[in-house]
Amino acid sequence: MPAFFGSEGPGRIDISRLMSQSTRQLTRAAATFAAGRGDTELDVLHVLRVMTEHDSVQGLMQRAGAEPGSVADVVTQRLPHGITPVSGTAPSLSAALKAALLSAHQVAQALGSTYIDPEHLFIAFASDPDQLVGRLLAEQGITPQSMQRAIQGIDEDEET
Repeated sequence: MPAFFGSEGPGRIDISRLMSQSTRQLTRAAATFAAGRGDTELDVLHVLRVMTEHDSVQGLMQRAGAEPGSVADVVTQRLPHGITPVSGTAPSLSAALKAALLSAHQVAQALGSTYIDPEHLFIAFASDPDQLVGRLLAEQGITPQSMQRAIQGIDEDEET
């Protein structure tokens, strides 16, 4: 995993140590997905696309008001088209994904977790309307407000 995050040194942290096993598996699956498309950089869109097939994130998406299949379709349309599949080299992390992972760590801490779970990363994606991934999720009905309701278990009909 450190290959994803660069070598350790002054001012660098190995954020993979802060990830749960499930999040590390998700990130590896997203890296495989990105490499299979010919992409040399692992981006938030690759991770979100793989998240649409992850059971716990699917449930959170549905509780927040979106269908995982629709989210997957929208994300797939927005992914850049790689040239040829890349093998043997792990894609590097995009700046957006690095920022999202750090944000997910803050989410995890705020929710009382020691490690970053896939749901924390998804919440971080949905909580940033300034980033493409946040805007794509908002277009699908997943906003910070709908995420808060989903986390608290509040049905939208109950709110009115």
